[in-house]
Amino acid sequence: MIDVDAIKTRILSMMEQLGMTPSAFADQACISRSALTHLASGRNKVTLDMINKIVQGFDEWNPEWIIFGHGPQKRGETDSSDMYGGDLFSSASSVGEITPTEAHRESVSQHYFAPKSEPEVRIIEKPEKQIERITVFYSDGSYQEFRRVTTSK
Repeated sequence: MIDVDAIKTRILSMMEQLGMTPSAFADQACISRSALTHLASGRNKVTLDMINKIVQGFDEWNPEWIIFGHGPQKRGETDSSDMYGGDLFSSASSVGEITPTEAHRESVSQHYFAPKSEPEVRIIEKPEKQIERITVFYSDGSYQEFRRVTTSK
């Protein structure tokens, strides 16, 4: 069974290792920026189409590693577990698959997708405006002007 949360974590790990911003990563993979943001925030799950576009956009990365977490991360590299005839934990039955913690996932999501602070808005109050005059223009070309009457105190 495919673990979509683990795929999400590997995609975010790719982005971090490449030192790319979410928008640059999305552009290179030809996926929408919002799709990547929704994936990282947990709103949406990774789709087959998204995985396919990431594999095509980053062809140096091993699709088997992206989808299943097996083998080397990049194509052409040797898997360190195969280099010495197996991995360190092959005989340990109590050790399960190593997956990033929820805290790590959260920190990656917050690092790349943290809301930007809004600039401070200052409202400058101006003195109340008062009508000084009103001019009415008529269709025959004439006009009439009305001025405010000021009272002397």
